[in-house]
Formats: sequence, structure tokens, C-alpha cells
Amino acid sequence: MKSIILLIISIITLQANAQYRGLEWGSTKKNAIEKYGNPDVDGDSYIAYNYTLAGKSTLSVFYYKQDKLWMGVYLLEETHSNKNTYIDDYNSFKDLLSKKYGTPTEDETYWIDDLYKDDYSGWGMAISKGDMLKYSTWSDDKTDIECSILGDNYDITCKIRYASIELKDWVEKIDEKENLDDF
Repeated sequence: MKSIILLIISIITLQANAQYRGLEWGSTKKNAIEKYGNPDVDGDSYIAYNYTLAGKSTLSVFYYKQDKLWMGVYLLEETHSNKNTYIDDYNSFKDLLSKKYGTPTEDETYWIDDLYKDDYSGWGMAISKGDMLKYSTWSDDKTDIECSILGDNYDITCKIRYASIELKDWVEKIDEKENLDDF
């Protein structure tokens, strides 16, 4: 009897990890709307809600292919005059994800132009110019997770992405077919 109970707990735990904001991968837009109400933003392949994550204003985006949830993203919506504050936000998100999922599988900082590499006070500027980016990744049985900060044209994007492992190949095949149909 104990083994059956442990098995059920394990399955429930795996399913709890295989989701974005409480919705299972493969669920429909209708499921999200039933749970969260009408979205703040509604597109053909996504819906989004304003959401507070760890005390930060974010946009919580649900991405769909053929009405199946395959990816979810939290986009930081806050603006900072000191661009290094975005790095603090990234580090805060990364630390919380590490507490939940353990040590990141990858934890990288890339420099395209290392002008500010030795001057931490300029790192936010380097990110905003696209000269530097940082990301960390985790995975469980069902979900790939990535926390990243990058920039372009003096704008910084800090986000957390959850993507279904099981639906990844399926999404790539659909994308490829759609791209080929363009020719």
C-alpha cells in the first residue's frame, strides 16, 4: 500500500512540474481563460495576463500551437533608469528558480564586445546594447526552463521561459511546415 501511495505522489509531483501557471502542457486557450478570465492581451498564437511574479510586474504569456499550450513566458515589465537594476532582477529570478529546481544545468554569461567586462557599473549598458547576455537553464521530466537577460537597441528583456519537452519536436515540425508553405 505504501508503494502505491508513493507512486501516486510521484506522479502528482511530476504533473505539477509539467505545467505553466497550473495548466498542463497541451491544454487549450479555453482552459486558461476559464482559470484566469479574459486575457489582457490576445493574439492568434498566444494570450497574456499582467501578473506579479516575486513582487515584480510581468506579462505572463501562454503560447499555443493548434490550440495546445506548449510554452509559457514571464516577461519583466518594470522599467529602471539604472540598467544594472535589470541584472538584479535577473539574479533574483535565477536565485528563486535555483531554490525550486536546484543548481542550473547551464549558467552562462556571454560577451560579444567586452568593452565593459571589467567595469560592473557598465554591465547593464552592455546588455542593453546587445554586447552581453546572461542565461541559466533547468529541466525536469516534462519542462525546460530558461531564465535570461539580453538586450538590443538599448532595450533590455528579462524573462523566464517554460517549454514542454514532449511537444518540442511537434512544434518544430509545424513551424517548418509553415515556413515551407511561405515559399
